[in-house]
Amino acid sequence: MIAVGWQFISLSDCVAVPWCNGGGLTRELLAWPHAQSWQWRISVAEVRSDGPFSRFDGVQRSLTILHGAGLRLQFVDRTVELAQGSEPLIFSGTDAVHCTLIDGPVRDLNLMVNGRSARMTRLCGMADRRIARRGVVALYAADGPSIMRTADTRLVVPPDTLAWCALAEPCAISIEGARAFWMEIGDEATAEASTA
Repeated sequence: MIAVGWQFISLSDCVAVPWCNGGGLTRELLAWPHAQSWQWRISVAEVRSDGPFSRFDGVQRSLTILHGAGLRLQFVDRTVELAQGSEPLIFSGTDAVHCTLIDGPVRDLNLMVNGRSARMTRLCGMADRRIARRGVVALYAADGPSIMRTADTRLVVPPDTLAWCALAEPCAISIEGARAFWMEIGDEATAEASTA
């Protein structure tokens, strides 16, 4: 059973905030509990030029490409290339990362958590998800609408929209869509979100 009803946030309703270095902009979809002091945050960024990533000490980052040719990320000890078909990349916000555009601007989806467990997975077609513990779950529909079904609910998530919910107990969810990204955030965040 879902403790907090599903909520929808459209990317078009989010304010675009330019980066201080002028290299892009960010639209914050959701930051909990506050935009200024979040414990987890989901956002979409427009990367328009090469440059270093901002540092977020103690934060786990997950990043995936929504639109554009992709990014080349240079870490201290490795280089990673991300394209639209790549799985989301998980890395520490403490890492020094230099970003290079592969072929023009890129739009990416970011999940950042501070002191929480979290994961982001890429979905295409049909998928079943069984959530075995309390937690916050979210789905971002990237290409076309996505359909989510639980035991008693059917939801249609429009393109470029985030749907999220806090679960009080285990739940099974079926998802159908052209391309979407599923996110789970640990139960410690959910216990607080359920009482907000």
